[in-house]
Amino acid sequence: MSSKEIAPLSEEELRRFFLSMGSPPVLSTEDPKAFEELFFDIARPLKNPDRLSLCLVWEIAVDTWSNARYARHETIAVTRWWDKFHDSQLVSARTMKLTYEESLRKQAAGLTAYSAGAAQAAELQERIDNTAKDIAAIIARVPTEADFNQALRANADFLHVLDQLKNGANRRRFSNCVLDPVGSPEHMSRTLRSFAREIPWEMRFCTGFNKSGKYSNCLLKYLNT
Repeated sequence: MSSKEIAPLSEEELRRFFLSMGSPPVLSTEDPKAFEELFFDIARPLKNPDRLSLCLVWEIAVDTWSNARYARHETIAVTRWWDKFHDSQLVSARTMKLTYEESLRKQAAGLTAYSAGAAQAAELQERIDNTAKDIAAIIARVPTEADFNQALRANADFLHVLDQLKNGANRRRFSNCVLDPVGSPEHMSRTLRSFAREIPWEMRFCTGFNKSGKYSNCLLKYLNT
């Protein structure tokens, strides 16, 4: 290795930084190991081993993780609406069947003020049988595109919020700005300028700086090639 080459970070150094960031932004329903693997997969090929680079990797990992969460909860919101709608239909049909069965029992026991004639009992039994068929059909029913269309309409406000959150995460990761170390802002620090020059031109994409001189969160591929 020449004197100008920079050795990649060791696993120990990466893990020490990872632990220094505290608890990962993982919900109890998510897998902490998966987030850790995401961070290390981005960090391992890192060419510049300073803390600024690792902070960038951390923020990329956090936004990537959050973006996947928002996308997942879009699907959860739609399927949850269908489950609630399906359950409400099932409860309604079962309640109706119980009502018919109770009326039939009262008639058979002579506890109703109405005549327990054969015709009325037969009508009640027919309703019970038809409701039982409805219950079986409801249980067997699978959602259609029309059902999911209704679910999307019902959850439009929540899905809009998730979309804004996803867009925010994506903007941080993929800034619409190409890094130019020659025409960089004056407020960019000397360290950042030096780091920018180390990134191969073919790898400089979706990179930017905010007003504080900090890298925008975006998926830099300043990897060893």
